[in-house]
Amino acid sequence: MIKKARTEPILNQQLDALIRRLKPGHPAKNQIEADLAKSLAGYRGEQAVDYYLPQNDDYWILHDLRLQGNEEHFFQIDTFLVSEHFIILFEIKNIAGTLLFDSNYHQLIRTLDNKEEGFPDPITQVERQQRHFRDWMLKKRLPKVPIFSYVVISRPSSIIKSTHSSIKKILHAATIPTKIEQLEQQNSTCYFTKKDMRKLFNLLIKNHIPPTRDVLSYYQLQPDDLQTGIECPSCHSFKMVRERRNWECANCQNRSVNAHKKALKDYFLLIGSTMTNRECRRFLQLSSSSIASKLLRSFDFPISGAIKNRSYTILLDKVQE
Repeated sequence: MIKKARTEPILNQQLDALIRRLKPGHPAKNQIEADLAKSLAGYRGEQAVDYYLPQNDDYWILHDLRLQGNEEHFFQIDTFLVSEHFIILFEIKNIAGTLLFDSNYHQLIRTLDNKEEGFPDPITQVERQQRHFRDWMLKKRLPKVPIFSYVVISRPSSIIKSTHSSIKKILHAATIPTKIEQLEQQNSTCYFTKKDMRKLFNLLIKNHIPPTRDVLSYYQLQPDDLQTGIECPSCHSFKMVRERRNWECANCQNRSVNAHKKALKDYFLLIGSTMTNRECRRFLQLSSSSIASKLLRSFDFPISGAIKNRSYTILLDKVQE
């Protein structure tokens, strides 16, 4: 039973907004597009694995779990499964080609179209997550329970090879049900009641910290590298102007009532969650402070500060399309 659903990473939305907003010809665009393609592929791979996970109440499943380890260190678990008898951590990889897991040099070598490419070793990664989670459980004074970890290859066409017995840590997605059945046969001791599972679930949700990334800093960009204005939903130019409570594109004459909503979302994703009237006018290319105030007030955003220095806290759910 899924207790914490999988959601598309906000990073995907951030990178999409960044690609659209970057000024034409910016040299960082190709790298950002490649990073978005990689992130989207990873998310699709995780979705593909969901089909093979148990749906009954004997197993509680949490996706995209991010916990704080020691000090400022965080660790993330793609899929977390808990039963009365054990816990499983799944690290999901959506990688095509022939995959050689080299335990001597702790790397993954992918061969595709007669080209070799190296990746960080996902076995080392998932074993590190397992250690962090075991330490986290000890810190929370939770019972000692068998914890298993596996790398799941979501593409059925990928060929798996290994230089060591570590291949036992690697699963094709379709073999997940068989692996769970094997673990049930080998681990009959009951460590959790349903009440204990609920307690653990509540504790995990309470301690989950969603990931955030300042994408401008990450790619060494400045707000001046971004195109301002309202993006036309038809031709995607940033040439919409305010005309009688509507937005009209000077490029294709398309009209929209709420095109500014996407612009506010872009601001939230790329620059920050708080916006003043001045910042609104600059980013939306508005000349009227009264129109800017009216647009911001229409979303019922939380407000702080006196009238002159008032700022609005943009809430993502209010500007989602």
